[in-house]
Amino acid sequence: MEEENEMLSRIEALINSKFETFEQRMSDTQKELSQSQLSVIQENLMHDNYTFKKKGHEQQYRVNSQVIDKQRHAEAYVHEANRSTHCEAADNAISKISEGINILQHRQKCIKLADSSEHGWKVVNGYESHPLADNSDDEKKIYKAQMQAEERKV
Repeated sequence: MEEENEMLSRIEALINSKFETFEQRMSDTQKELSQSQLSVIQENLMHDNYTFKKKGHEQQYRVNSQVIDKQRHAEAYVHEANRSTHCEAADNAISKISEGINILQHRQKCIKLADSSEHGWKVVNGYESHPLADNSDDEKKIYKAQMQAEERKV
């Protein structure tokens, strides 16, 4: 009787192990499919039917979109790995990946802005805040000083 119970326990453990493996594979497959669908949706949202005037801007935009997509995948993988172990390094990696995505999304906006204006990147330079400015008043002073310097130059 004891042998039979031991045998049943082994069979049960084997079945549970196989079932867990199957569940993990299904979960991984579902995640990959979800990520793929999400990437397509986000790609469509990013383009939002915008037609680029300059081919170079369109190429930059497409490459940046691919990088954003890869970063989102990496972020999801690190997030998943971090669920079971939860370590500070993974949290930091997720944070840095998110920062990278934000930087690229801002760049995407700048590319569209430059492409949509006849003055191109000059508009973007005026749109973006000066890196040395402490606040909007300081930025206005810096901008005014730059304008005065350009006027004196001419």
